[in-house]
Parts: sequence; structure tokens; C-alpha cells
Amino acid sequence: MPTAGSGCYGARVRARPLVWLSLFGLLSPRGAEAAELTLTSKSVYHAYQLRLNPLTDNPAQRNLNRIYTTLDVGGWAIGDGGDVDAVLSLRYDTDFGTGFHRDTPLGAGIPAVDGRDDLDLMYLYVDWRNVVRGTLDLRAGRQLILDDLTWYSLDGVKLSGHLWRSGEDGLEVEIYAGLPVRIDLLFSSDPFLLDGTELDDGSGVFGGVAFGGNVALSVLSGLSASLAYRQELEFRQDTLVNLNRNVDSAASASAGLTGLVESRIGGSLGYTIRPVAVDLYAHGTYDLLLENLEQARAGATWHPSRDLHVQGEYLRSRPRFAGDSIFNWFNIFPYDRGRVEVSLQIFEDLTIDAGYLAQYFGGGEKGPLNSTTAGNQGAVFDGSSWSHGPSAGVVYRRPNFGFGGNFEAATNTSGSYAFGGNYRVFSLFGDLSFMEGRFGADGRLFVTTTQNDWFEGADDGQVDQPRTSFIAQLGGRGQFTDFLSGRLLFAKNFDSVLEGSYRIYSELTVRY
Repeated sequence: MPTAGSGCYGARVRARPLVWLSLFGLLSPRGAEAAELTLTSKSVYHAYQLRLNPLTDNPAQRNLNRIYTTLDVGGWAIGDGGDVDAVLSLRYDTDFGTGFHRDTPLGAGIPAVDGRDDLDLMYLYVDWRNVVRGTLDLRAGRQLILDDLTWYSLDGVKLSGHLWRSGEDGLEVEIYAGLPVRIDLLFSSDPFLLDGTELDDGSGVFGGVAFGGNVALSVLSGLSASLAYRQELEFRQDTLVNLNRNVDSAASASAGLTGLVESRIGGSLGYTIRPVAVDLYAHGTYDLLLENLEQARAGATWHPSRDLHVQGEYLRSRPRFAGDSIFNWFNIFPYDRGRVEVSLQIFEDLTIDAGYLAQYFGGGEKGPLNSTTAGNQGAVFDGSSWSHGPSAGVVYRRPNFGFGGNFEAATNTSGSYAFGGNYRVFSLFGDLSFMEGRFGADGRLFVTTTQNDWFEGADDGQVDQPRTSFIAQLGGRGQFTDFLSGRLLFAKNFDSVLEGSYRIYSELTVRY
């Protein structure tokens, strides 16, 4: 995984030609003739603490004191036809907190972070609509790909074709290609890293290449379907040795000088049955490299009136890593989750909701948690694989204020300890606004009780001692002028097990 010092002052600092070409297009004289120019600057200070050993009496904590500033600039309807937009987004990030480094000796104190200055280029692209009138659009530069394979950051070109349109129905096709965004370059951006990406990966001239596309179809004024594919290759200067002892095709494809980082396909299907007010949906992604179902989701919602909403959903999820990650060869396993939720508006200002959740965690063979016998390949959980529990909430809402509460719990089914442990969460909240909504305040109180599932004695049928934490949170917001707004939040933890002792968040936004 990348270290804290893998920002813009790394050993290999270089910029990509496509980025600078996009910047030239944004700052060209033609861009000065934009019909509209927008500028947004946001400055955030975020400080909090994390307990490093939450289930022991060790008081060691890591402090995070982050300051980051974003600058977003947009030029809209540029040119004679108004068919060109240009977008730029920069982020500066620094942290004055503490954190262990890769070379921190065991037993040493917690040092300060070693990467305090990071300048990221989040977006920099030009949109040219109607390259072919009414049929083809073009986007070039650093951009965000949104499809059935989730978000993906790319330095490249995307073509969008509008092949057919009739009312609500239509057929859309997108294809793209470019360079994957890395973390060790000048103006890098790392919001979508896959686990297992090393600091030295992709140290060649271009680092790698990515390409893909998606198709979206809407017919019958209610039926929609989409399909997406993406592949990413990595070009290395040094050969990556395969760590998997039982070499298979997936491991071989991700090793060597040219490695396959990801090869995935995903799709969605949805249908609205208007006469009975039912929406059906399904979505899935499949890892072609590892030949595993990565995620599957299916559900239905029923909303016969504006006062009643019912939803049921099934989810299967498996952890995802980069193709060359050693975690692909460990005993990782998926979980299955089912939930049912009902929301009812009693009258105009009062809404109640209730639900039930059940989860099943797949895994390896059962065995003693603390066994050191010769045949044991590692600690495995010997409790129940099922966890389930209810949830409920009530909200009273008026134009200038509101308040309510929520409750959620999870336990087991068979009397043995549930995987993930037992927990109970209760919260109260309230908010108000004044001066026509320009200013507001809110507060929350959380009470959380947990019982750990992975502790010495669990295999003997013992039950962990419940641990209760309290969190009080206060916040405020203000729209001081048409272009200046701010937000402040403070949270204090009492007897916290899972987190630290406080959290501060402040935000100042300027829009032109």
C-alpha cells in the first residue's frame, strides 16, 4: 500500500502530455469567450483521533489534523455554438497529525506524518458536445468514468454516441481509452485505489493503459438495461514475481513486466411496473481475471402512495483487490445480506420506518480460534455464520425544525456467537433553521454497545463483556452572503472503544 509520503514530492515526478494539452485548451483565448464562468473554492479543517488498540487498555492514539483546499473552475457554453465546456478541479491536502511509517521501529513512539504537502489534479477535461450533430460527444482530459463498474479515474478520451432516442427510450454507447491515474506523479489523484497497489507499481514511461466502454438501453418506457467492460494493464520496469505457489492463469496474467490489473464486466437491469407501482432492479459485476462473482444485488420497491414505501433487497459481495495483490490468494470470502424496510408517513409531519436485516458470512473450515496444533493453518472463527437484527426510526419534520430517533441491532440465530459480533445502536437527533433557512444548527446523541466476536475464549462458548460508547455531536451552518457559506461540527466521544476522543470539522466555501 502507498505510504504517507507518496505525494507530489516522490522520487519520480513527471506530468503526462494529455494533462497539459487539456490545460492549454482550457486557458486558450477561445475559453475567455465563455458564456459563463464559475469558480468555487472550499477550505476544510478536519481533526480527530483514532485509538490504535481499541480492545485493550493501551491509550495510544493517532492524531489526524488535516487541512485541504479545493478549487473548481468551469467554463460553460464556450465557442460560437456553445457546445464546449471546460472543467478544472485542484486539491491541496496536508496533515499535521501523527502516524506510523514503514520504517518506524517496533516499540517507538508515534511520529509525525511524513507527507504534509500533496497537490492533486482531480479533474481537467474539455467536453465537446455535438461533434457529430445530435449523435456524438467527446470528452478529453482527466475525467471520472461512471458506469456499472463503479467510479474510475482516467487520463484519456471518451466518445459518447447517442444512437437512438424516442421520448424516454433510447440507446447510448460510450467507449474510452487512456492512462490510469497513479499516485506517485505530479498532480496525481488517488481516490479510487484498489488494495494491493504498491508504491513502485507502474514505474515505466506511461505506467499502464486502460480501456473500456458501456452500452445503455431504455425501451417500453420502463425497461432499462446496461452493460460495461473495463481492462487495465500495468507496464513495469522490473518483473513482478508471482507469490502464488499454485500458479494459475489469473496469477500469471497479473505478473511479469506487463500485468493485468483488472478485467471486469458489469451490468444492470431495471423495470417499472406502473399499474402496480413496483420497481424491480438487479445489478452485478464479474471479475474476469479471477473468475469470481464480485457483487450481485437484486431488489424490489413498492410505493402505492406517497405515504407508504416498501423495499426488499438481496446483496452478495466479495472483497476486490488489484490483480497482482497477494490478498487474492488468501482465504477471502463473500457475504450475503438480505433486508426488508417499510416507511410510513402517519401524517404530513410524522414518518416512521422499520426494517430487518440478515447476513451470512461465508468462510473457511471451522476450527479452534487459539489452536497451535501442527495441522492448523491459522485462526478461524468457530461461532455462527449468521447475524440478524431489527431497525426502526421515527422523524417529525416541520419547515424550520425537526427531530427524531433511530435504533438498530444485530445478534445471532443459534445461540453461538455471531460473526461480526453483536451490537446495538441508538441515536437521537434534532435540527432547526432560521432567517429563511440561511442559518441552522443540529445536534445528535449516539449510544453504541458492542460485543466482540474474536476474542480469547470465544470457542469455549464464552460471551464478550459488552462495551458501551457515547458520542455527542453539535453542528452549525450559515449562508453569510450569496457567495460565502460555512459549516462547523464538533463531536465528543465518551468511553469510546472503536474511535478516539473527539472530532472537529470546519468548512468555508466561496462561489463566484
